[in-house]
Amino acid sequence: MPVPVLANIIGDLFNGFLNVLGFVLAFFYRFIPSIGISIILLTVVLRLLVWPLTAKQAKSMLSMQRAQPEIKKLQAKYKDDRQKLNEEMMKFYKENEINPFGGCLPLVLQMPIFIGLYRLLNNIPTHIPKTGPFSSMYSAICWSRLAPRMSRTTARKKKNFR
Repeated sequence: MPVPVLANIIGDLFNGFLNVLGFVLAFFYRFIPSIGISIILLTVVLRLLVWPLTAKQAKSMLSMQRAQPEIKKLQAKYKDDRQKLNEEMMKFYKENEINPFGGCLPLVLQMPIFIGLYRLLNNIPTHIPKTGPFSSMYSAICWSRLAPRMSRTTARKKKNFR
């Protein structure tokens, strides 16, 4: 599969995810008509969804910190023999049921979610419903962007009218 085709597929999937986030944001706005509170509620929901990954990451990091003194001893003991050091460390990880990548893998899985939240908040009108029962947020955002322009135009007309 050529790279541009794969990039388009991934981009379409990510835009679908952004549209889902935009729908959830508009859903919250429909019941609490405050953009700030809607964003806070969306962030709380996302944090609750990734909480299991965050807890797993924290648990893995704590187990690695607890094992750090033993790892230092192994490094001192086998400082001249890298292969033996790697073998002993893998044996130590298996005995203590430690996954050295357990701290970073959950973080990598969370990254697309928070990148998506950033991209959504960077351009909200693109990803929220424009019609239907959840379109009130789109109308509010468009009006808030249009109102300052209208007031400047109105002020210029009044100034030129005098």
